[in-house]
Amino acid sequence: MRSSERVALVLLLCCGMCLSGMWIGFPAVRAANTVIWTQLSLHEGDVVTLAIDPQTPATLYSGVWGGGVFRSTDSGDHWQQVTTGLADPYVHAVTIDPRSPMILYAGTTKGVFRSTDAGDRWTAVNNGLTTVYVYALTINPLVPATLYVGTGGGGVFRSTDRGDHWQPVITGLTKLWITCLAVDPVIATTVYAGTDGGGVFRSTDSGDHWVQISKGITDLSVRSLIINPQTPTTLCAGTVEKGIFRSTDGGKNWQPAASGPVGPSVLALAFDPMTPKTMYAGTSFRGVYQSTDGGSNWQQATNGIIDPMVFSVAVSSQTPPTSYAGARGGIFRYESAVQLPVMPPTPGTTTIVLAIGSTTATVNGTSVGLDVAPEILGGRTFVPIRFIAETFGADVKWLAEAQNITITLGDHVIGLQVGNPSSVVNGSVIPMEAAPYIKNSRTMVPLRLIAQAFGSDVVWDPIGRTVTITYTAS
Repeated sequence: MRSSERVALVLLLCCGMCLSGMWIGFPAVRAANTVIWTQLSLHEGDVVTLAIDPQTPATLYSGVWGGGVFRSTDSGDHWQQVTTGLADPYVHAVTIDPRSPMILYAGTTKGVFRSTDAGDRWTAVNNGLTTVYVYALTINPLVPATLYVGTGGGGVFRSTDRGDHWQPVITGLTKLWITCLAVDPVIATTVYAGTDGGGVFRSTDSGDHWVQISKGITDLSVRSLIINPQTPTTLCAGTVEKGIFRSTDGGKNWQPAASGPVGPSVLALAFDPMTPKTMYAGTSFRGVYQSTDGGSNWQQATNGIIDPMVFSVAVSSQTPPTSYAGARGGIFRYESAVQLPVMPPTPGTTTIVLAIGSTTATVNGTSVGLDVAPEILGGRTFVPIRFIAETFGADVKWLAEAQNITITLGDHVIGLQVGNPSSVVNGSVIPMEAAPYIKNSRTMVPLRLIAQAFGSDVVWDPIGRTVTITYTAS
């Protein structure tokens, strides 16, 4: 490691502390429509990793250096230390099983620990892990029994049985200090590894063989690596001294960002899963940077963060997306207004404004009544689909026995089923954030479906807690 990195590690070790397991309360503060961060109640120690439950995004976990793992079930307002059985409080990484989110893994300086009850109890799972200093930890999103760990000096290890057994997979790896890992969300046999001194390596056979892919990266000490969830051939890598590099061809070629952090180490990167052109970077001593063009240009976005040493960043998939930054001195949150993907505008529009908890809406400025109010559950916004669809002029058919809904709007045909988290849009299966459900005899669906299925313009206002949906008829 470079001397500057050793100094940072010493500071991290000195500042880490074991915190109490009490619930810590903090009043919710709603952010404005600019990047202004709010400090949360977990405000001691160095928060080196963050993980958000993909099914219930109000639940998140933090790894505090020297304090172990903390859990929040209310988007960070309150935290509880969950370290029973976690023999090492120095946690580098936490990852969540995307299909069974009660299953968690923590990578520490003494190996990997697994929890099957959302962190209440932990068990060491290090059979075959001959290098136990775990720096990076990731999971195969399509086959969650497969895990990868990046170690300090031992390269990459793989498990195919949820951590019960590990084997080294280092063929082709010329640098064995692994700082970060990423798995392609579509072709999950493709794995990327960031190294200290060797740049980026790629495997196309689940880690059996590795090839260096660092053409264009002028600083081979990589500290963070991320894949665009919608375009997996686009990657970004954060380095120690030369800032952020971007590839649009699966890592074959890299270009430096046109603007952004150069000098501080880029310790963490995160995409907004709803609008991946929006990204966040956590840096050493420069705070957070934001990009709104997929990583080409970056601007500092640190307003409200007390200490500019930011180790981790994460963005939830809920509506609106909530961003978190783990820093030296605690966790910070930013909730912004979000505009979901839109179709090209054409003449003739209908605008609906809904308010969370209110049975009164407006349609093109005129007040109308609702049978059921929009609501937020588990960090996601749900809206009554029949009212919205019929207001847009759609034909809605309900099959009670199967609890199926078919909506026809122009060239769009949408199929939904109560309890099923997948929709069918024009014959293609489209996963939703959550399954539809019935309330007061009305079907409630995730807000994001409105944009995906109808091609609507959807804007969330976190201040007034309103949703504005604009549909342009073809």
